[in-house]
This record gives sequence, C-alpha cells and structure tokens, in this order.
Amino acid sequence: MQNVKRLKGISQQQFFQEIVPARRPVILSDLVADWPVTQAAKQSPAALHRYLAPFDKGLEVDTLLLDPTTKGEVFYNTEMTGFNFERRKYPVAVVLQQLLKIAGQPDAIHIALQSAELKRCLPGLMEQNPNPYLSPDIGGRIWLGNRITVPTHLDHADNLACVVAGRRVFTLYPPEQVENLYIGPVDFAPTGAPISMVRKTDSADGRYPKFQQAAAASWRAELEPGDVLFLPALWWHQVESLDDVNLLLNYWWGGSIGSDAIEQSPYDAMLHSMMALNGLPDDLRSAWASLFDYFVLRKGADQFSHIPATVNAMQRDLTSKRQKELLSWLVGQLQKHLEKN
Repeated sequence: MQNVKRLKGISQQQFFQEIVPARRPVILSDLVADWPVTQAAKQSPAALHRYLAPFDKGLEVDTLLLDPTTKGEVFYNTEMTGFNFERRKYPVAVVLQQLLKIAGQPDAIHIALQSAELKRCLPGLMEQNPNPYLSPDIGGRIWLGNRITVPTHLDHADNLACVVAGRRVFTLYPPEQVENLYIGPVDFAPTGAPISMVRKTDSADGRYPKFQQAAAASWRAELEPGDVLFLPALWWHQVESLDDVNLLLNYWWGGSIGSDAIEQSPYDAMLHSMMALNGLPDDLRSAWASLFDYFVLRKGADQFSHIPATVNAMQRDLTSKRQKELLSWLVGQLQKHLEKN
C-alpha cells in the first residue's frame, strides 16, 4: 500500500493540465478550508448545524440506518437476500440534529445520508461555498453521517471529494485490480454500484486469496476537514468515516453520472455487452475480446491511420450525424429483441 500524494496551492490550470490527465488520485490539502461551511464545522458540530439549518427547505432525502451490531459497515444481510440497513428519508437538518444527539454514545445507531443533490436539499449552499475548480453548473452532493464504512465500489466519473467535517480514510485500488477484488452481483448491490465482497474485517480470509494482490497495489488517503481528494473515474474505493459527525460534499463530472453526464455511457455499453456475450463458449469470447481490444479500446490500432483521412471511418471518428444514425439503429435492434422475448 502507498499513501496518496498531498499537494497544496494547485491552480485550476494545473489541476486540469497536470493532475486530471495523470489519472492518479491526489489529495489537495486545505483546498476548501476557507469555505464558510468548513469554518463552521471546525468550530463545533453545533455551529455546523446552525450554519446549515437556514439552507434546509425540508426536502427529505435518502438516509441509511444501521444497527449498532453492524459497526456501521454497509453490506448485504447474512443471507444476501437484501441489505443490512433500513432506508428512510429525512431532511438534512433533521439528520444532523440526530447525529448531535447521539454523539458519544458507544451503542448508537449508525446513520448515513447519502448522495443528496445540494441544489435540491440545501439551495444556496453552493453559491456561498463555490467549488474552486469546477463550473457552478457541476452540481454537488452531500454525504452526512457518523461512523460508517462504505464498501469498495467504483464511480463512472471523475470526482472531487471535499471533506467538510470529520476525518475520512479512502482505500483505493486501480481499475486493473478488478479481478482481485471479488466483485459481487453487478445488478444487486447496497451502494447501487457493484461492490467488493471482501469486507475490511475479513481481508485475510482464505476465501479471497487474490485480494492480497489488490491490497499490495492499494493506495491510502487520510483526509482532514478542508482536504479534497481527486478520485479518477473507475478507481475502486472504500470510504471510512471516523467521527461522530462527518460531512463530505462531492462533485462528479465528465462521466456517466453527475450533472454533466455524457449521453453515451460506457457502463451501459458494458452491461449490454455482458448480455450479448452471455452463454458464448470461452473460445468465442476470446475472439470477441480481440475485436473489442482493436475496435473499441484501440489497442494496436494506431488510430486506424491506414484508412485515408478523406474516408469516414466509424472506428476512428463518429460525427454527430453518424452517432444519431447509430443510436437509432441500436434502439431498433433492442426493440426487436424485446419483442422477440
């Protein structure tokens, strides 16, 4: 395991020209330390509540409640027929008030308000606490709770995770470690995104021998209030919140989630490919893998320079007109499949 590099004083230009293209996690120290919400949180949890309450218009948002016996680790239930939490809806201020009430209790219930859109639940907060790098059009989300562990999962967009209150530890795994993480069902996961079946309490379990390779390749990021983690898309990550009151604001951009989501989602394409190749023998899957490597991932394709530049080639460049035609054709193919089945 290696520690994620800390940087300070990175300009917006440096961030987009140097940090983002490198596709490696980076901690941006104290980047949002001057935010009014961060300053309020540093005074006390009560001061944080006083600051946030006027923004709250009473919108109820998704909140997970976990029994103390779970130790705050979001996961499946014992039979893996469901999850180990109850899902409720509460306003942000109500959740924060409850966190203040149960702080310090050793057998307190674990609470996690997750991924609520700031523009909807706390309108005006982003204007007073502007993101230092991203456009105001990129909407933020709030994550609020006490001692919670979110299992190892991935996001389909780049992420700026801004710690406002409490300490958090991110354990990160590069995308290529997927085969060593023992990923559970893609279509049935407590986080929405698929998760690793390896829990922090059984990382040395004999059921997951290849996990040791993932652990050796992992990165660790310890964040204090004011710190920001740049988390590139498709990096697997476990998130541990360490205090009685933890608040994080995150911003996804440039992928298939978030307020600027791209129309053609690679994740959707992956799901469709899983369906299309389902049941094929291994030798045929291997043959298709060669085609995917060449036409989709462009391994060894040299940008298809052997095709004259004057000739339109879909594998090299998709014009807007050609994209619409292709999407229309794909919709028709899918519709035929639905009607047939």
